[in-house]
Amino acid sequence: MAHINMQQTENTNPSATTGQLNEGRKLHLRMKTTKSNRFNCAKRLEKKARNQSLVLNFLSFLTVISKIYLLAFASDLTISGAQFVGVFSIGVSVVSILLSQQDPVREISRRAADAHRCGREVSHIYREFKGGELETTAASDEYEK
Repeated sequence: MAHINMQQTENTNPSATTGQLNEGRKLHLRMKTTKSNRFNCAKRLEKKARNQSLVLNFLSFLTVISKIYLLAFASDLTISGAQFVGVFSIGVSVVSILLSQQDPVREISRRAADAHRCGREVSHIYREFKGGELETTAASDEYEK
């Protein structure tokens, strides 16, 4: 009888098992949230890069159109009209330069790619952990890397 009680206490350590399960659940939720956040971040950054590129293209187009207008209708313009078109063209060019220097599209695209790559890496660890291929501590170490 004493031998049976000894085995029962050795095989079942509820605090260790519960602690590991809680840590595993917490890690599972953290990885799930992180991968989702990284993919969403990548989508937002891609959209920002696309929108900024469109705005810069539109501003460049306005600059070209204003110069064409000056050339085509130079004889019909008054001095004040020509000055207005010139100031408009300079203003559009300055805004375009400021926007392009603020956060270049290339940098935003790189950050989007980095966020997406991170999301894929966390997703890979998440699948391995969920499938039982990784223990909690190993998955946690990989996740923290």
